[in-house]
Amino acid sequence: MRIVEEAPASKGKFDFAFAGFPPDKYRLTKGANFPIFAAFRNCVIYDEAAHRCEWRFGFDNVLKLWEKIGPELVRETYEATKDIGRTPDVLGKNRSHWANLLRVVRLEVLSAALEAAEA
Repeated sequence: MRIVEEAPASKGKFDFAFAGFPPDKYRLTKGANFPIFAAFRNCVIYDEAAHRCEWRFGFDNVLKLWEKIGPELVRETYEATKDIGRTPDVLGKNRSHWANLLRVVRLEVLSAALEAAEA
């Protein structure tokens, strides 16, 4: 897949210090990663009183959401490469792809809210 890049031999492995993952030889390209990450803006709210952003449901719940729909977002990204083009740069600039991933996350957030309201 062109959405995955391999670390150059000189570097060895990519670091994932902020995620707490062990170093790995592979990672998503920026063109694939940014639209996926940006789709989670559905989970961010701006606290006007404190003048800061925070996770709407707490970060632990955002991680649970990622575990649930992350594979679907990556699958959608891979499928988009077939239509948009296999160049990560083109994929990362495609507004339709960004909007599609945003809708996937929004639908899941709204579905969870509806289920919670019905319970």
